Amino acid sequence: MKKKRIIMIAAIILALILLFPIPIRYGDGGSIEYRSIAHIYSITKLHQLRPATEGGYDNGIEIRVFGITVFRHTKSATPLSIETGKKENETEPPRVRELITFNEDTWDGTTTLTIPEFAGVTFEYTSEKLTANGEDLIWGMPIFNVYLADLNGDGMPEICTTASYGSGICNNAVTAYDYHNKQAYYLSDRMIYDYMLSIENGELVVKQTLSYMQQADGDRGIGTGKLAIIDDELVAVGIDRMKPTETMPE
Repeated sequence: MKKKRIIMIAAIILALILLFPIPIRYGDGGSIEYRSIAHIYSITKLHQLRPATEGGYDNGIEIRVFGITVFRHTKSATPLSIETGKKENETEPPRVRELITFNEDTWDGTTTLTIPEFAGVTFEYTSEKLTANGEDLIWGMPIFNVYLADLNGDGMPEICTTASYGSGICNNAVTAYDYHNKQAYYLSDRMIYDYMLSIENGELVVKQTLSYMQQADGDRGIGTGKLAIIDDELVAVGIDRMKPTETMPE
């Protein structure tokens, strides 16, 4: 009985020795293989340089049993630029992005929007409202368009829309919602001017036109300006918002 116990202990010790992993480092960029003495198995933590034309590394793990690969998973990683701290192949998103343009054919539809800067938030657009995780942000009937643009220079985009408001007498106005700070801004001059957003030369601009209530003044008051948040107010830089006179000048 004692002899059997000694044999079992010896066998366990031998198995542990044979299965003990020995680290082996490779010159492929920094991969490390942990291989058993008896070459029964090996686990390799991969960190392999990619071709010079592609740059970066392939990171992952590889498991072999008796020399046969039973599992391997890798993913590519691009090195960071020392000067910018950004990935060498990474490009910044455009300063202004168009997310939605109203289409009468989809009046009753719902569109889900994904905004990378607000991870984990589900934005949904219908013709009458824009929501974030079910919370109402902007109303309109309809909401004509939805843009993203950093209007206050804090590095986070505001959600900008043109929408029609009112019943009977309607006007078009602009809303900018700072979702990062949960604050809404409005550009509206009801019954005087209408405002409509568009992209021109990579900038988000506002086109100002007279309300149909002011059409007696002809083309007066039409202008175009860059949308911005200045001193906690939504403005169209370069646009004159003074109310037109009641009568046309001689």
